Amino acid sequence: MHRPSLALTMIVRNEARCLARCLQSAQRLVDEILICDTGSTDETVSLATQFGARVSHVPWSGDFSQARNHCLDQSQADWNLVLDADEWVDPAVNAEAFRQFIQYNPASLGLVRIRSAFRIEERTEYAESWLPRLLPKGIRYLGRIHEQPDHKLTRSRTDVLVHHDGYEPERARAKAPRNIELLLAELDHDRHSPYLYYQLGVQHDAASEWHQACLSYQRALACGAGKFTFAHSLGVRLLHALCRTAQYPQALAWGRHMERQWPRSSDVFFAVGNLCLDLANAEPEFALDTWLPSAQAAWLRCLEIGEEHAEQDEHVVGRGSFLAAHNLQVVRDALSHLTLPVGASQLR
Repeated sequence: MHRPSLALTMIVRNEARCLARCLQSAQRLVDEILICDTGSTDETVSLATQFGARVSHVPWSGDFSQARNHCLDQSQADWNLVLDADEWVDPAVNAEAFRQFIQYNPASLGLVRIRSAFRIEERTEYAESWLPRLLPKGIRYLGRIHEQPDHKLTRSRTDVLVHHDGYEPERARAKAPRNIELLLAELDHDRHSPYLYYQLGVQHDAASEWHQACLSYQRALACGAGKFTFAHSLGVRLLHALCRTAQYPQALAWGRHMERQWPRSSDVFFAVGNLCLDLANAEPEFALDTWLPSAQAAWLRCLEIGEEHAEQDEHVVGRGSFLAAHNLQVVRDALSHLTLPVGASQLR
């Protein structure tokens, strides 16, 4: 039986901080490494060549799809694994199982589990999403930013876990202005794209621009985002942004809608619990009888659901287990001493 070939394809620019980590993690899985450099001025290119990568150069045009497609055009492999420099393959990934996937799924697009680290206060949490990163030969990208493969193939989950640290605050904030500019330029050509409005909201999130995030998420919903795979992530993010802007009546109505829409999502019920805690602080006269019991009920529901469901896009690890349990304990301790309000810094 023919053994399909596999190439790692990447676009990079000034990634000396993390490129070696990425390449070292992936080189055992692939037959060759192809890198498109879009204008590095640091040690990125020399690091790539140390790992045997074939490097091509293309001027940065403000179009991620163009750069990715240039790199894919250099590949003759049967399959292409697409990674970013701030990602790395988990060392426990089984190379043979990975090869078997591409051997027996010739008409599929491979979904890879991306575990992204992000900071809340002084702690690190992890969000997991399934993204199409294993592409059969011939697949190309569309979209100036947050580009997506253009295909009509079946999407199949692989056993590959990839870590990502690009959402750390200093890096996310640094990228947000550029990304917002690109998204607005893309929206000039497609004013009714729910995905672009969703991603615009994500970038406003990264910049702590909560009102703009709310408006972008709501525009995405008005454009039909509810029928897409990112609807769950959008809904949870909108609930968080409504809380950050103290739009509590709207947040409460939206939270109830999300509970009906996603009854098996610990992310939804975790966010509803946080909303109820915010309301306990905003309306202390109703805290003991209404909002704190409601918060407890929501976090208990998280524990009932658990972690294993994780079928929705962008699940935060712990919201079905230790994060919910921690919040429950904080509120129980506060109630036992009848001390209100509970400080948000105590919660997860």
